[in-house]
Amino acid sequence: MMVEIKNRLETSLRLTFPIEMLMRDVSIQTVSDFVFGKLAAGAEEDAPRVQAPPLEDPVALRLEIREGMREIPQFYARADDQRGRRVLIGGRWRCNFASCNYLGFDLEPESMSAIPAAVARWGTHPS
Repeated sequence: MMVEIKNRLETSLRLTFPIEMLMRDVSIQTVSDFVFGKLAAGAEEDAPRVQAPPLEDPVALRLEIREGMREIPQFYARADDQRGRRVLIGGRWRCNFASCNYLGFDLEPESMSAIPAAVARWGTHPS
């Protein structure tokens, strides 16, 4: 799935994404930061030395990127059910290899029983 996302991003944005970036710490924020960095670097290289081009509206750029991501079905897929590592999406069961569960503790009873107390104390925001 990540390879497909990488290929679509590269095709639509005409940039090369390092696979390492997409395999770790991937989020909309890290992808957009990378894209904006590349756009800024490209603008500096292409700009005439005498006068810099006007900066583009960052909100418009973000909206343009978001619209391009709508073409990638995985970005907006809704899970209808989950059973262990299997997820039901659009009437089809799939294996979830994209979990942030690096050590395999998410399905352990001890971990699951600690969730209500942690949510009560810390809330549900991932950071």
